[in-house]
Amino acid sequence: MTNSFYETLICSNCFIDEGLRLEAEQLGKSDSKTCPNCQSTLGKKLNYSNLNELANIFFVNGSIFRAEYGASNTIQFNEHHYKMSDLSPAKWLEQDLELISEKLKVGFFHYGPRLWKVGEIEPLKDLQDKNSREKVIGRIIEEFPKTTVVDGTNFYRLRKNPCISSNFNEYDSPPDRYLGCGRFDSKNFPVFYASQDLDICLHESRVTVEDELYLAKLALTKPITVLDLSESIAENGTEFESLSIAIHFLFRAPSHSYEILRDIAIFVSKCKLDGIIYPSYFNQVSTSYDTIKNIAIFGRPISNGLLSIECINRLILKHVEYKYNFGPAAF
Repeated sequence: MTNSFYETLICSNCFIDEGLRLEAEQLGKSDSKTCPNCQSTLGKKLNYSNLNELANIFFVNGSIFRAEYGASNTIQFNEHHYKMSDLSPAKWLEQDLELISEKLKVGFFHYGPRLWKVGEIEPLKDLQDKNSREKVIGRIIEEFPKTTVVDGTNFYRLRKNPCISSNFNEYDSPPDRYLGCGRFDSKNFPVFYASQDLDICLHESRVTVEDELYLAKLALTKPITVLDLSESIAENGTEFESLSIAIHFLFRAPSHSYEILRDIAIFVSKCKLDGIIYPSYFNQVSTSYDTIKNIAIFGRPISNGLLSIECINRLILKHVEYKYNFGPAAF
């Protein structure tokens, strides 16, 4: 790298847009030198690498749109579009966009993603069609791994506002009147949800500081065999034909995916499997590099003795922190 790569180009005080300025403060370096662009000594200084990262965070990652299944960014930039930007930003962003373009010698443009990124995947489309769903579910059961979860394995189960916090049945699968609200359960088909990750329990339960929270630690009393949908499978073909990506998109989608997942659970149960391991919806905002896995066990495993409760604790929220980035409001 040349020395110019590490030289200060601008500082955080160069920006008008508040989101850009705050992002630049996170990325820039503190020093008392004068900014070569705005002559400020107080702003955080950014070199070429910092500025390129800022452009990616704010314009590329900040332009993510979510389709019914999948997601993609709608802005990209490169040196081939220098002086040829086709964005129409808000007035307060125009000067900042021009500044970044000139310093990086790049142009920003509207980006058309490969369509598999927004759900154009054949197995996923077939799962959405009730006439072809069963055939794909058969593939899922056959091609994804089955795994044995050994006895003694521990899980967490969180309850909000239980009637009697010490009653073990409060931590079992929901009563019949509440069935059909979760990801896998349906009418007359109870499902028990748990995780080995305490933070994910809190996220999945959508807790607030108003809630009375109780956490049960549970243990399997005997081994169970489950279908593991958190794993990727070896496949030939393109992304447009990928069963792994189809499943991945199902679990990243909100409640409109539940009809499909409930049918998958029923068919898995008919194959004499005890449940499903699946990736948490909140993996997409987790800071962990590993897939966080949840487990769904069919039936009422506490009532039938498959799970024992080792202890119950009250849980009190002490601190909540959000981490975030910014993106353009219009482009």
